[in-house]
Amino acid sequence: MTMPMDDNAAFLWSIISMGVALPIVLGVYVTIRTRLNKARLERMREGDN
Repeated sequence: MTMPMDDNAAFLWSIISMGVALPIVLGVYVTIRTRLNKARLERMREGDN
């Protein structure tokens, strides 16, 4: 009742690669959003003065 090793390996590697890639992608996304929001905040502050 066991699956062939090749099928399991492909499935496991897809899960592992997603587990590694998702935090990297989310980190880049959060960094970009933070920088854009900081720039917008600075422009708003300069507009008030």
